[in-house]
Amino acid sequence: MHGSGRCSWLRCCGRKVLPPTSRQPACRRQEYSAGAKACAQSLRLLAFVDAIRDAALAGLKEHDRLTMARKQMERRLRERRANSKLPDLVELVLSRPVVSTALIQERLKISKQGALNLVGELGLREMTGRERAWGM
Repeated sequence: MHGSGRCSWLRCCGRKVLPPTSRQPACRRQEYSAGAKACAQSLRLLAFVDAIRDAALAGLKEHDRLTMARKQMERRLRERRANSKLPDLVELVLSRPVVSTALIQERLKISKQGALNLVGELGLREMTGRERAWGM
């Protein structure tokens, strides 16, 4: 509350919700609470829409990053044999944020050394942790 006894949030869309002659604090007036509620609801709605927009922009940015990473990895696949497991590893890495050696072995049905060799050829970043794990 300000020195005048009125709540500062009772300005909505540039208009005053309460008449200036009011002596009672604006937050407690029953007849003007509908206007204050409408103002608060519109502010919440605007904040919600802004949050949706920010999330959509972050999603588009992540999509662009994954698309660029896919193109870079596909360049490494050009001169590979038809029975190579590297394209399968690319799909696995793009479908999960982090892949471990055990997951690569299980999904691609290869040995631990084969998984490590494929990861080395793909140039993934190693994440720290108990197991060897990689991500983009």
